Amino acid sequence: MNLQLQAVQQRTGKPVLFTEVGISSYAGAHRKPWAEREGEVDLQIQAAAYDALLSAFWDKPWFYGAYWWKVGSNGFGGVEDRTHTPWRKPAMDVMSAWYRKPVLRSPPRAGLGNPLAD
Repeated sequence: MNLQLQAVQQRTGKPVLFTEVGISSYAGAHRKPWAEREGEVDLQIQAAAYDALLSAFWDKPWFYGAYWWKVGSNGFGGVEDRTHTPWRKPAMDVMSAWYRKPVLRSPPRAGLGNPLAD
């Protein structure tokens, strides 16, 4: 997938932003990432999935981030929660560690849909 996204990015010249990323924290969630509360709590599957995505794309100059599903301001979550929210779970620690790393990428070139450049 990484090479496919890179090819599209090179063809269009636009950065890549994942507009919805999420997986629940229950055993087997990788088989049905859209589902919630289906099995036993498994906090590590969610953390591992978030780490895998960020490991694969973080250093790509065309990767501009992700909108994480169910990261609301209500504070729901915790170690017994099987939903998509990463609040108070290892997945949030993973996200926090990645977002504290430096980002080495250039801004999009002017004229390629960057509203800040126009």
